[in-house]
Amino acid sequence: MFYTGADGLSLRRVVFSDEEKTAVLNEAHAGQFARDRMMHKIRQRFYWHSITADVDNGVSQHLRTMPEV
Repeated sequence: MFYTGADGLSLRRVVFSDEEKTAVLNEAHAGQFARDRMMHKIRQRFYWHSITADVDNGVSQHLRTMPEV
């Protein structure tokens, strides 16, 4: 299933399961650490209702696990 963006042209795959969301977040995080860049990268290809909250939570969790310098 695909979601059509506001421009009527861009198609994004709809993500339903938590497992899919986790896989997408992990893949995007592997290349980008900045929240805004990660969000942009994910939104170009995927759609789910809680995408902003899930990205924010993922970034927050990562920051909590990083060692202090």
